[in-house]
Amino acid sequence: MPLVAHSNPSSISLVHDVCLVLRLRSALTLPHPNMLLSQKFTGKASPESACVSTYATPVPEFDVARVKLPAGAAEPLAGLPGPSIAIVTGGAGTAELEAGAATALRTGQVLFIPADAVLPLAAGPDGLQLHRAFTVCE
Repeated sequence: MPLVAHSNPSSISLVHDVCLVLRLRSALTLPHPNMLLSQKFTGKASPESACVSTYATPVPEFDVARVKLPAGAAEPLAGLPGPSIAIVTGGAGTAELEAGAATALRTGQVLFIPADAVLPLAAGPDGLQLHRAFTVCE
């Protein structure tokens, strides 16, 4: 399955709406309704990359990884055993969604990343930050 990028003028609004839905759904299913709003999460540095920090969420369905590439840096995002989505939350850059074809990334874009797919990333002059939600496979 190919990697898919989605972007349109309402992408940032879409990101906001997704976060709102996650907070509302979690408030209905968690024992502490304000858990997601008041809890600060501490990331664990990835052993594979200094640019990746992983955050365990209070819900068992997924965890989140923050990828923060400095200006001009390039690095492949490791494949994971399950599918994931990534939201570009800062800066700009490129991703190689298909072999040899770089696709421009900017804040608000959403990427679907199939299981086991490696995603080569390159940051622009202001760096690149994205957050990737993924299922924790055991």
